[in-house]
Amino acid sequence: MQVADKSRSSLFRMFKEYNLSTPSEYVIVQQIEHAKEILRNENHTISDTCYLSGFGYLSHFGKVFKKYVGMTLKEFFKKELELR
Repeated sequence: MQVADKSRSSLFRMFKEYNLSTPSEYVIVQQIEHAKEILRNENHTISDTCYLSGFGYLSHFGKVFKKYVGMTLKEFFKKELELR
């Protein structure tokens, strides 16, 4: 696939066709998955997890996490503790 001569909108369209999401959505999903792994496997606070997973603001992290995971950070953390 040759992309050097494609317009920005063409690249975005190609990315979305291949990944079923926009580039920014893809990055957010990767950040959330990374955050979930940190919360599951490491001894970090939610604040630490926010910054380690690439988010700049804790409030934004909480809103995005709930949107993509379907539960708050506190709910997720509690559920993970119960599973241990």
